[in-house]
Amino acid sequence: MNEQNDEDLSALLNISAIAKEQSISPLKKIRTSFFYNMLWTILFSCLYLILYFVIDFWQIKAALAFLIVVHILGALSAYKQYKNINPVIMADQSVLEELKRQHRSVKSWMNAHLRSGLLFYPVSIGGSFLLGGAIGSSKSVEDFVSRPYMLLITIILIIVLTPFCHFLAKKMLKSSFGKHLNDLQKNIDDLESEEF
Repeated sequence: MNEQNDEDLSALLNISAIAKEQSISPLKKIRTSFFYNMLWTILFSCLYLILYFVIDFWQIKAALAFLIVVHILGALSAYKQYKNINPVIMADQSVLEELKRQHRSVKSWMNAHLRSGLLFYPVSIGGSFLLGGAIGSSKSVEDFVSRPYMLLITIILIIVLTPFCHFLAKKMLKSSFGKHLNDLQKNIDDLESEEF
């Protein structure tokens, strides 16, 4: 009779299926998102570097050099966050305090990322418009900008597209980190409710 119960229990539990299922903590998911963020940043930095050597206009080269530096700094900050996130919490650490610290750290990084975007979006937008205009008109950047209203159009594009880029960056960060941060906050809330 005991063997029958064991077989029935084993069939219900399906140990091999349970072993394949692995709980992935929000911290692991956030860490993975940082890894992909670094990959995209490195990819775009390489693209900017290639363009830097292909393009002859010094104004565009200056904008690309600025963007490369900003992207390298962004990749370094993402790497720092990536290394600081440890999904395994040691026994001598307070789980609640560690989860709160990680949550604050990621939120702080996201806010800094959005603020830095307000610095480099105008450079990127202006540089892209000037490059497209210079290539499209087969003139130098100086000649393109000297045409009536081109400088005004560049400024208007920067004013209009910078908030749009900021909005898209918020959406992308929410897509990359939002659900995982919400799951992490839920874990924090659950731990806090059990403490009281």
